[in-house]
Amino acid sequence: MDGFASVRLFHQSAPGVPLIAISGYAFAESQSPAPDFLRMALALGARRRLRKPFKPRTLLAAIDECLKEKRPHDENTGSH
Repeated sequence: MDGFASVRLFHQSAPGVPLIAISGYAFAESQSPAPDFLRMALALGARRRLRKPFKPRTLLAAIDECLKEKRPHDENTGSH
């Protein structure tokens, strides 16, 4: 299963759980137009994206932002 299928399946199974997409993918040829895989992961349900390499504090900030967001099912149940 590739990363896109994983993001899509995970989001369908647990839409209230925030997912952070991480990629270090780079093209060998700088002239090649690179598709933005991380942007596509957001469209499939990821809440945040990080491009490798990143600093640990960047990952911790993304996790913190996800945890602070209100999950969709919380609005329906009134719980936090």
